[in-house]
Amino acid sequence: MIEGKTELSKDVVALVHHVELNESGWLGTATKRAVGFLCWLIGEPVSAAMLVDTQSAVGLKNLSEGEAQAILQVLCDDGSVVVTADGKYRLTEAERLRVDSEVHNAEDVESKVSTKVIEAVKIVHDLTLPEESAKDAWSKFRSGFIVPFITEFGAKSYELILGQSSTGSNGPFLLDFLAKYPDDHKPVLETMVLALLDRNDLYCRKYILHLLNNYFFQSALTIPKAISDKAFNSDGKSKNIKIVLDTNFLFSLLKLHTNPSNEAVGLLLDLISKLPSQLSVRMYVLPTTITEFQRSLTYYEGVASTIRPTQAIVAASRRSLISGVVEAFLIRAAEADFKLSAKDYFAPYYDDIRTILGAHNVNILHGEDDHYATDQPTIDDAVDQKAFYAAKARAGRREKSYETIWHDMVLWHYVDDRRPDIVDSIFDAQWVGVTIDYSLLAFDIHKRHGKGLPVIVHPASLIQALQTIIPTDEDVEKTILALMQLPFLFDHFDVEEEKATQRILSTLSRFEHVDELGEETVIAILGNRALRAKFHKPHDQNDEVNLIREELVTHLAEHKRISEGVAKALEIEQRERASEHKEQSQRLAEIETEKLIAISKASAALTAKEVSEAQFAERERKLQGLVDQSKNDAQDSAALVQKILFGIAMAGLGVLLSVSGYLVWHFAALIAEAFGWLAPLAVFCTVSATLLLLFRHLIGKLKHIEDRWYVRAFSMAAKASWALYAFLLLTIGEAVVTAYSDGGFKVPADGKPTVSTPARAE
Repeated sequence: MIEGKTELSKDVVALVHHVELNESGWLGTATKRAVGFLCWLIGEPVSAAMLVDTQSAVGLKNLSEGEAQAILQVLCDDGSVVVTADGKYRLTEAERLRVDSEVHNAEDVESKVSTKVIEAVKIVHDLTLPEESAKDAWSKFRSGFIVPFITEFGAKSYELILGQSSTGSNGPFLLDFLAKYPDDHKPVLETMVLALLDRNDLYCRKYILHLLNNYFFQSALTIPKAISDKAFNSDGKSKNIKIVLDTNFLFSLLKLHTNPSNEAVGLLLDLISKLPSQLSVRMYVLPTTITEFQRSLTYYEGVASTIRPTQAIVAASRRSLISGVVEAFLIRAAEADFKLSAKDYFAPYYDDIRTILGAHNVNILHGEDDHYATDQPTIDDAVDQKAFYAAKARAGRREKSYETIWHDMVLWHYVDDRRPDIVDSIFDAQWVGVTIDYSLLAFDIHKRHGKGLPVIVHPASLIQALQTIIPTDEDVEKTILALMQLPFLFDHFDVEEEKATQRILSTLSRFEHVDELGEETVIAILGNRALRAKFHKPHDQNDEVNLIREELVTHLAEHKRISEGVAKALEIEQRERASEHKEQSQRLAEIETEKLIAISKASAALTAKEVSEAQFAERERKLQGLVDQSKNDAQDSAALVQKILFGIAMAGLGVLLSVSGYLVWHFAALIAEAFGWLAPLAVFCTVSATLLLLFRHLIGKLKHIEDRWYVRAFSMAAKASWALYAFLLLTIGEAVVTAYSDGGFKVPADGKPTVSTPARAE
C-alpha cells in the first residue's frame, strides 16, 4: 500500500516525527505527528482502516481503528487534512509541502552524520574508501553500534521514568563492544564512535537525541495509557532527586586525573545548577566512597612520590602509558616550578575533603553506611561479585579488588534501601546512584533481573529521563552526548603497561642527575619494549636500577655513536662546503675580474665613442656655421641687388615721369587749345596712374622689401591715384554733358574742334 517512498531509512522516519519530551502531552503529539507522516507515506487518500494496517511503518503499535479515526478528525480540525468526496482523508497541499521539507531535512541530517563519521576515519587513519565501501562501512556501523547503543541508553531512560524494563535492553552493551573486534579494528571503531558523539556538531546532536526520543516514544506506546499519563503528565508539584555519586565520578569532579571526562562531568554540574525551580537535584557521597577515594589517592600518591618531576619526565609522561592521576600531579608540579611534592599535592584531599566537596555542592552522608559491614545481603553480593570477576578476569584488564567490590555493593544497597517499597518512576524513588563504571551498571541489571526501576544509572540516562520535565536546549543536548562519550574516553591500555611505566619513571628518579636527561632520552627509555618486558617481572630496586643504568649507558653510547657519526658527517659536509665555497670564491673572483676587464673595455669604447661624437658635433657645428654664413652672404647680396634694382627702377621711373611729363605738357598744350584744361589733366592722371601701377607691380616682385616705408608710400599713392582718376573722370563727364546740352562740340573747317559757348543774356 505504501509505494514509492519505501526507500526512506528507519532513521529518517524517526527523525521526521520527533517531538520534545518535555512538551505537555508529548506522547499524544508524537502519535498525531506519526499518523500525519503515515498519510504522507501512503501518498493517497486514506481511511482509518488503512492507517491501522500500515501503522508499523512509522513505529506505531496497537493503534485501533477508532483511535486512528479520532486522530484523523483532530488533523482535520487542525487543517492538516481534508475529507474527500468518498469520505477518506487527504493531506492538504500546505501540509504535504511541510512534510516534504521535514523529510528532506532528516535525510540531510543522516547524510551529514554518516559523511562526518567516514571522513573522520579517512583523516585519522589515512584510509581511502571507495563510495560503495564507505556506504557499507556506515551500514555495518549503524546496525552493529548505533542501534544497540540507542537501545541501551533509551532503555535505561525508559526504565527510570516508567519503572519497568523495555524491550531490547539485554545488558551492558557498551561494556564489551570493543572486545568483539580484533585489536587492529578497535582504533577505527573508537574514531567512528567519538565522531558520532561529537557534542559540538549540531547534526550529530540532532541525529542521536532524536533517535533516543523516538526509541522512548515507541517504548511508551507499549504501556497502558493510565500508566503513561501518570508518568509523563506533570502535576505541577516540585520533584526531588538525590544522587549518590560513585568514586570514579569524584576524580572527574575534582579534576584529579587527565581525562576528557572532566569536561563531561563539568557540563553535568552546570546543567544541574540551571534546573528549573520545580526540580531539585542534590548530590551526596557515602563515607565508604570517601574511604575508597582516599585509598586510591594513597596508591597514586605512593607512585607519584617515587617520581621526581623534571621537565623531561613531565613531557615524557604526557606521551606515555601512565595513570591519569599521576600525570595530573606531574603537570601540576611543573606549573609550580617543580617545587610541589606528591604529599603536598594530595594532602588537602585527606585533611579537608568535606570543604572541597562542599564547594561543588556535594554532601557527605556521615555514618549512614556503617551497618552494612554486618549486613548479610551486602556481604553475599560482595562475595558473589568477587567470584564473578575472578571468573571473568582477563590478562591486561584491571581486576577489581575486594575493597572496591565491597564499596560498590554498599552503594547499591544504600540507594535501594532508601527507596519506598513501591515506586513507579525516578521521581517516586527520589534516590539514585550515578556511575560511569559499566561493571557496576551490569551488576544493577543482574541484581534486578532486568526488571523494575534501575538503582544505579549512567548520568546520560538520567539527563535523558529528566527531559520529560526540563526544557531541552543546546546545553542539555551537549551534556547528554558528552556523558555518552565517557566510556570511550578512558584509556584502554594494559594495566601491566601502566605499572611498567610508573616503575621505570620511579627508577629513573633515583638517579642523581636525572634532571639533566633530555626529553627524548626519557621517551626512548620508556618506549624500549625489551626494557618494559623486563619490568613486567618482579625485581628488587637494585636490579631495576641496574636495568635502567644499562639502558641509559646503551642509549647514551648509541646516542654518542650517532652524535659522533653526525659530527663526522657534519665535518665532512663542512669540508665539502668549505671546498665548494673556495671554488665558488675563486670562480666569483674570476668572474669579477672578467667583469672589470669588460667594464674597462666598455669604458674605453665609450670614451672613444664620446670623443668621436664630440669631434663629429664640432665639425657639424662648424659646417652649420659655414652654411649659415653662406646663407647670410647670399641674403646680403640679394638685398644689395634688390636695392640696386630699386634704385634703377626709381631712376627709370623718374626718367619716365620726366619724359611723360614733358610729353603730357606738350600734347596737353595742343589739346588744351581745343578741349580746355581738363583734357590734358585727364591724360596726365591716366599716365601717372598707369606708371604707379606698373611700379607697384614691380615692387610686389621684391617680397623682402615690402615692409619699407617708401614702398608702402608708393603703394598708397597708387591706390589713391585711382580715387583721383575717378574724380577727374566724373568732372570731365560733367563737362561733356554740359557741352552737349549747350550745343555740343563743333569742328571747324580747319579740323580743330571747338566748343560753342552759350550766348550771354543781354
